[in-house]
Amino acid sequence: MTYVPALAMALKWNPKYLPIVNGVVSAFLPIGSIILEHFETYLINSKISRTEKREYITSDNILEKIPRSFLMIGLIILLTDIVSLILVSDNPESSEEDDDDMRYFEIGKEILEFTPSEIIKTKTFYQLLFALFFHTLGFSFIFNLYIDFSEYFINDKCFLYWISFAASISYSVGCIIWGILSHFIGFRGSFIIAISLLLVEIPCVVFTPLVGKEFFLVWIVLVYLSLSVSFATLPAEIFRIFGSNHCEGNIAMILTPTCLAGIMSIILSHITAHAIGWVGLFGLLILLFFFSFILIIFYRED
Repeated sequence: MTYVPALAMALKWNPKYLPIVNGVVSAFLPIGSIILEHFETYLINSKISRTEKREYITSDNILEKIPRSFLMIGLIILLTDIVSLILVSDNPESSEEDDDDMRYFEIGKEILEFTPSEIIKTKTFYQLLFALFFHTLGFSFIFNLYIDFSEYFINDKCFLYWISFAASISYSVGCIIWGILSHFIGFRGSFIIAISLLLVEIPCVVFTPLVGKEFFLVWIVLVYLSLSVSFATLPAEIFRIFGSNHCEGNIAMILTPTCLAGIMSIILSHITAHAIGWVGLFGLLILLFFFSFILIIFYRED
């Protein structure tokens, strides 16, 4: 819930560098979850690596720590929210000296400003909406199933943890890379490159059980680098083409269907994997990303 307002505020402060700002802000989403996950583990069971899974669930000594841990985590989150509220502020009204900063989303001599009720009447809105929907649906399938798939040929639980850690870090790094690249070649060019990479990377997963766990680690890092393009570039593009006055609502309008994609993937991912097998599932992923690719191919940035 806090992602869109915080991102929109950062974009308003830096209209000349929209994609870069977008990438940097998005990069910190997985980093925050990584830090919190380690802190939660330390509070509840700092010796989890030497504790059996059954003991971790039933040990009275560990279970007694959970209420206190929730309280400490809640207080920390409250503190960080208060600090955030103190630090954030809206960008003052642009003066005549700042007119050059506005040219990023200026078309011709007219600065276009759309409300959420107006953008739903444009073809561009639905192009971006469905491109993001198909991309997020494919992303969610990978997120929900890559650990399950890896457990078929990787028995090392510690290595599986490092795969998850590497995926989060590569996503963060990818956000910054795509943000910088989008600043120079545009949203459309960056998205096409990223989806093209995914269409090459996804089929390679069938070789990971044959080559080994190290190859799977490399594969997941490359895939997450490519997957990060959507949230690293799309909000800045929405800001650019639909204006800054209603950017919070406009960004939320296009990002909201991603929640539906996430819910659909949770319900369908395991059912689909059992129904059509892993090869069929990865074929479905290629199809989803291809749909997103086609929509962006016909997208016009001007």
